[in-house]
Amino acid sequence: MRRMLLWSLPALAVVAALAWLVRTDAGYVLLQYRHTRIETTLWFGLLLLVLALLVLSLLARSVRLVLRLARRLRGGSLAAVGRSRRDATAKGLRAYFEGDWERAARLLARGAGHSPYPLANHLLAARAAAARGDTVLAEGFLALAAELPDAAAAVSVERARVKAQSGNHAAAVSALGDGSASAAALELLLQSLARTGEWERVAVLLPDARRERLLRSEEH
Repeated sequence: MRRMLLWSLPALAVVAALAWLVRTDAGYVLLQYRHTRIETTLWFGLLLLVLALLVLSLLARSVRLVLRLARRLRGGSLAAVGRSRRDATAKGLRAYFEGDWERAARLLARGAGHSPYPLANHLLAARAAAARGDTVLAEGFLALAAELPDAAAAVSVERARVKAQSGNHAAAVSALGDGSASAAALELLLQSLARTGEWERVAVLLPDARRERLLRSEEH
């Protein structure tokens, strides 16, 4: 109680002083802009100024809260999209190994943007599209894969695999070059050369095939 009295006395003194000032001299404020003219007392003008500052402060706080809420909602929405696309990769892989080629191609392509290994997404999507006979879509996925860094060798092998699956073994041979990019490229090249009857090239590549252990014992 004593503390309240101690705080109220200075407040009452300030109020009394203000009341005395208002009665002694109310002051005069004139605001004019073009044909608009506002006249008021100094003290009423100060009161309006304080109220205007309070309103501006509340508006600023409201705007900050709205912007903060919008950022949180946007962040949550983006995170949900990211989770959905990561889930798409997992579902696409499951569909791929289950042989559901159409669903696998669609989900793997959808999840590529949020996959830690987008090259694998695009290559498996291309293989799934080729498995269902859609070589045009498979080539589109391979073109996307080719835009990724250090993807040339893997893309050339997968492109040759798509060509071979469609029966175009000559195009597969052309896509593989000399087959030196990898053991997978060499193995696929040997298979495609055998299909096209280019036995001389097969004979030239046999030492490399033995070194990579690509031949079964009865083929040595």
